[in-house]
Amino acid sequence: MYQGSKVSTGFKGAIGAFDGLVKAIKALDDELPLAVLNISPTTEHLRYTSVFTPVPLPATLASSMPENGRYLSPMEIILEFEKSSRWPDDLRAIQKIKLAFFERVATVLMTSIQGLKATVIIGDGVSSSEIRDNVRLELVTPEGWAFSARIWHSREVTLLDRIIDNKSRVLPHVTRKPAETQNGKVYQEALEAKEVYTRRFIHAPRHHRAVASLCHHFTAYAGTVRLVKRWLASHWLLHGHIREEVVEIICASFFVGDGQNIGGPEKGDQHAHVPGSKERGFANVVEFFKDWKWEDGLFVPLYGGADSSPGTQMFVATAGCKSGVWNVSTEADKEGRVWTSSGPDVILAHRVRSLAKATWDYLQGMEQGNLNVQVREMNACPALYAQCCRSRCLSTRPKTTTLSSN
Repeated sequence: MYQGSKVSTGFKGAIGAFDGLVKAIKALDDELPLAVLNISPTTEHLRYTSVFTPVPLPATLASSMPENGRYLSPMEIILEFEKSSRWPDDLRAIQKIKLAFFERVATVLMTSIQGLKATVIIGDGVSSSEIRDNVRLELVTPEGWAFSARIWHSREVTLLDRIIDNKSRVLPHVTRKPAETQNGKVYQEALEAKEVYTRRFIHAPRHHRAVASLCHHFTAYAGTVRLVKRWLASHWLLHGHIREEVVEIICASFFVGDGQNIGGPEKGDQHAHVPGSKERGFANVVEFFKDWKWEDGLFVPLYGGADSSPGTQMFVATAGCKSGVWNVSTEADKEGRVWTSSGPDVILAHRVRSLAKATWDYLQGMEQGNLNVQVREMNACPALYAQCCRSRCLSTRPKTTTLSSN
């Protein structure tokens, strides 16, 4: 179907669509109050690590597909405008300015590019906070590529820190109530907003650049990540319980080692242990999950010292209970909580270990030539199984895993 329509697909097509969108947005400088300084991707579809290669959905094909096949997973991007004193000094007003910017960008883009669709989205369905970044612009290009854009304004974190550190300005004659500052709703909203801000606008772009660089340096890295993600997703562990970014960092540990491997492909004895194929890399990750002691944590020199200076470090101030038991740290996240603060919890972590042990046994059997394709009943994790049953009517039958040589 896609071949007949001559639509460019895959990672190359997605990157080409992103480059085209960047040029179109930057060409709007005369139509916008502030110039666009930078547009950064923060999606696995643009760094070669998504399980399935990205594909567009042109209007010519959408009409011939069933409704459940018309969903487009948007690729996240971040817009950064030039600094200006015209930005308001209030968090709620900043969100409204973002909304106005998006409305202007959407109007001009739809006028200049025939067939482009733009929709301004308010809220994320998770939080109703007015000081949290909650506005985005969804774009669908004429070729059928979907993007989700957000605006990064560096002033936000300063205003959030004022609330968190209890340094917001008040009138001298006003008595500040502790319940309204440290323990109040505004304080909690500020913690949540800063956690979202630092992860979305500071760590995500840096992570994207580092992972994309590893994919170019090591031919087996992207394939390893995609296999591990597919393995976790097949057991309903990816996204909802384990973030994609932490999977990419764990896989990177087998390629960067002590940080000296980042400079180029495998050369000599010091790179002898770097996986040369995605299958070898997958086996290494499975073995790691089988034996990993979470309390010891895992440090991965993901950035090779390039982004590890004190001025570039910004840690996440977690806004609630820490349910995650994994600790995966980098130079820019020494606490190891950026991608694991919300999961997996101890039950899911034990589940990963059990699955890794079972998978490792099968891999060992394959190496010994004793492969026996079979369906093996697994003892499902009660919490995970109950959650999966809400969307899949499987409450009356056990969870099974099918393993094959493919």
